[in-house]
Amino acid sequence: MNLLSGLGVVHAVLHDDDDNKDEHQELNQLISDSKNAELTHSVVTIPKDLENLLGVTAPGSLHRKPQHLLHCYTTNQIDNAKLNSFCDMVQSCFAAAGVNP
Repeated sequence: MNLLSGLGVVHAVLHDDDDNKDEHQELNQLISDSKNAELTHSVVTIPKDLENLLGVTAPGSLHRKPQHLLHCYTTNQIDNAKLNSFCDMVQSCFAAAGVNP
């Protein structure tokens, strides 16, 4: 966020809150505190985590989260209603920035 703001890039942030467990409470606060009044158009938080929102199991290793989610998507393991809910969250970031993708 600070890099994008420093470069003058309008942006939005979508992140999960990991239930504010352990260091995540501080990280979530850092994200909130790092908003730029002019350039950060929205910060949208996914309760718990993306896997929970999409209704998929967590991968065996944290470093495989992106790969695992793509696998779940490409093999139709994500319920359409849950996928639409996620897409709505992404769209809300664009809407807050005044952009129509």
